Amino acid sequence: IFQDNGWKSTYNSKSTGTFAGFPFTDTANMRDKYEMSGFNYNAGILWSINHIFSMGAVFKSPFSAKLKHDHSSVTAVTYPTLPPNFSTHNEVSYSEEQTLDMPMSYGLGLAARLSDVLTFGIDVYRTEWGDYVLHGANGTSTNPITGKPESQSDIGATTQVRIGGEYLIIGNRTIVPIRAGVFYDPEPSEKNPADFWGFSIGSGVVYKRIVYDVAYQYRFGRDVRTTTVGDQPSHQDVDQHTVYMSVIYHF
Repeated sequence: IFQDNGWKSTYNSKSTGTFAGFPFTDTANMRDKYEMSGFNYNAGILWSINHIFSMGAVFKSPFSAKLKHDHSSVTAVTYPTLPPNFSTHNEVSYSEEQTLDMPMSYGLGLAARLSDVLTFGIDVYRTEWGDYVLHGANGTSTNPITGKPESQSDIGATTQVRIGGEYLIIGNRTIVPIRAGVFYDPEPSEKNPADFWGFSIGSGVVYKRIVYDVAYQYRFGRDVRTTTVGDQPSHQDVDQHTVYMSVIYHF
């Protein structure tokens, strides 16, 4: 069960141009607030096959979340050279109740502990994005990924694959892990998932009751996240650099 979950989005734009020889300024300010509540469950299992291999599995159930959407927007077009500073002004605000169908996902992992200091692992995780649907208050059903009606969207599942290893440097009073891995992490997209690849490296230190970890991840995709500019499709090259840090103190 989750409650008091949600997010806010803000969009602001300002542009200038000329119409019929008169300069103008076009501004837009939009605010959207979403509050979500619902229920689902996660189930997992861990099997120690022998002293080297262990296997794990996880299942996250599909669920329908109640979504409250509050929207407000203000748009204006101003012609500063037309007296008396001529402008058009439009304000819109509304609230609506929606339902968001979240898809099920599931994964399987295998770890091999070759010694007390060396472990390798691989896992595969799949999400059924074709079941991701937003039901509006007016009875419409759309795919949030494409923005198209559900019947016109062709979104398939994504399958993530990760391979990595960890080596422990064990001292008299400290343990320093060295970790590295590679992954395939596609994003759901029209017709076929968008391919994203990457790698990560990390380390840390375990000292008495304190565990400190730091990791760097590089994720990239080429010719992905298709958008339309004018009447032509446009693709993007994406490079993402992320640093993760954590500190744990055991009482």
